[in-house]
Amino acid sequence: MGLKQLGLQLVYGHKSSSEQYVSWLRSQGMHIGQHVHLYTPWSIKIDTQRPWMIEIGDNVHITADCSILQHDYSWAVVQRLTGEVLGSCGMVRIGNNVFIGQKSLILKGAEIGDNTIIGAGSVVTGHLEGNAVYAGVPAKKISSLDVYVDKRRNLQLEEATLLVRKYEEVYDKRPPKELLREFFWLFESRDAQLNETFQDVFRLDDNTERSQQAFIRSELCSKTMRLFLNTSNRTHNEQYRKGTSYDYLLHHHLQPADELWCCFANLWFEHRTTQDGCGRKGAGLQSQILLHVYAATAYSHASRHRTLP
Repeated sequence: MGLKQLGLQLVYGHKSSSEQYVSWLRSQGMHIGQHVHLYTPWSIKIDTQRPWMIEIGDNVHITADCSILQHDYSWAVVQRLTGEVLGSCGMVRIGNNVFIGQKSLILKGAEIGDNTIIGAGSVVTGHLEGNAVYAGVPAKKISSLDVYVDKRRNLQLEEATLLVRKYEEVYDKRPPKELLREFFWLFESRDAQLNETFQDVFRLDDNTERSQQAFIRSELCSKTMRLFLNTSNRTHNEQYRKGTSYDYLLHHHLQPADELWCCFANLWFEHRTTQDGCGRKGAGLQSQILLHVYAATAYSHASRHRTLP
């Protein structure tokens, strides 16, 4: 046990790690499945007044400052008013493959279906169907999980680009690609041996085989990402001019808006070439012409704000 973990153990006891907290909850009679992760477990409050009234499935992620309650003591107000003791409790069931965002509150009687995402700060009551995203007070359905997955796919390039640009602004150098561990599908070759950092992402929740198969089936989102993440220096060599126009533009440090504009052109181009049934070099004439029109327009816009080599 390391010094940090020893300190946490002394301060938080059975809440010092996710594994210890889960083990302790099970020992109290709570049903908890496999691969359940409690992030900053010392900040999470799970009602153990009647632990058998809470069921948590497999592959559940509960983040910081969340609370799960199976009882309600609001009857104290009634007792003060009428003298009656009107107890209140209910089952809490959390299905398989569920993510619960920070500072969410799961109240008695709540039932969360499989494959569900709960947004941060939500209050969950009653039955929530699975395969969906919920948020709010009380939590309401925001979208189906399929819609959410499509949204996340569409935002990968934009968010990875922002991450890298901000790193460059702060540290004045390009980041090692390992810092983009959640985005490596954008730029890592499907034929190359993945480094340990990226393999660790595959291993999360014992998903190695499933993730490897999905990775092999997928295609590079954008070849510009490999250029964009290239850790070589930023010399303006002629080799960069050998690529398409948007490759050249990205290597000459356009403003974020210009760069994003070119990225959209790139994504459109790759979408068109896929529809045309041919690769980059064999793309349809219409696709090639429109791509270069897009890139030339962006280049013209950028040149009005700075001198390009």
